[in-house]
Amino acid sequence: MYKFNPNLYTDIRIENNISTDIRIENNAIVENKEYSKNGAIIRVFDGKLWYTSSITNFDNIQKEINYLSKLANENPNIKKIKS
Repeated sequence: MYKFNPNLYTDIRIENNISTDIRIENNAIVENKEYSKNGAIIRVFDGKLWYTSSITNFDNIQKEINYLSKLANENPNIKKIKS
């Protein structure tokens, strides 16, 4: 279970990451997309700015949430959603 700051909005999405290699071969642009393993996109919103991070190591999700939360300014107007 992840811990979220109640004064910030936090969003986590799991999706496939795509790595794109763009290079010039024979005077033409060649694009090579390589699908990698699943990754997590983590966003923290303080009411003014979004703070975003993308990681592939799911063991570090809480660490990234904490890092982004420290960058953001706590906003007491953001209500904690009760389940």
